[in-house]
Amino acid sequence: MTHSLFLKELYVSAAARRRGVGRMLMEHLRTIAEEQGRSRLEWTTDQENTQAQTFYDALGAHVHDGKVFYRTAIPSP
Repeated sequence: MTHSLFLKELYVSAAARRRGVGRMLMEHLRTIAEEQGRSRLEWTTDQENTQAQTFYDALGAHVHDGKVFYRTAIPSP
């Protein structure tokens, strides 16, 4: 059985980008996942967000094509 730690969103302000902040956050998140006994770390990014994809590629992450993302809108009352 696998247990994932799922990152909903990672946002680094424009002023802090390209300074290692995102890398440090991802490394710390990986440490947390390891401490909790998780077997993997998972996240998503928008298809159009090529800057984020380049960043994640540089971390050594790989696109996982085995899952499909679904969303259902809940109407406001």
